[in-house]
Amino acid sequence: MGGEQYPGPPGVDVMVCGGCGAVMPWTPWGRCSWECYEMPRETPEEQLTANEDAPRAFAYFTGRRALEGE
Repeated sequence: MGGEQYPGPPGVDVMVCGGCGAVMPWTPWGRCSWECYEMPRETPEEQLTANEDAPRAFAYFTGRRALEGE
C-alpha cells in the first residue's frame, strides 16, 4: 500500500480479504483484521510494503476493535 489508503469503489463497501479470502467489509489495507494483515504476502516487494505500513495498519485495526467494543 505504500502509505496510501485507497478508498473502496463507489457504492461498494465489501472486499475479498487478501489474508483469509472471506468477503468482508472494506478496509484500506486489503485485509479484514490484524491477524490477516500479518499473514505473509506473495512477493518480497508486497511483504516489504506490508512491513513498512504495519504501524498504521495496526493502529487502524486496534482502533476499529475499540470502536466496535471488542
